[in-house]
Amino acid sequence: MVKTEQKTTAEEPTRESKNTYEIGYLVRAELSPQDIDSCVREISSIIQKGSWGIVTKERPPQKIRLAYPIQKERHAYFGEG
Repeated sequence: MVKTEQKTTAEEPTRESKNTYEIGYLVRAELSPQDIDSCVREISSIIQKGSWGIVTKERPPQKIRLAYPIQKERHAYFGEG
């Protein structure tokens, strides 16, 4: 038996043809919890609105100490999606 693949246009990728990626991001530690939640929602909406992917898993950001300062900041919230 020979399997044939259904061809789709570049504008209509099938779920099977999409790769799985993971994203990590940093949010400033000085922000309020409401602002951090807003940033997380915005990151998810940018990914989904731009048709770049579907967010399937999301971990809440955890406060971490950075290994080296970034713009003089030593702490940040690290999130994964």
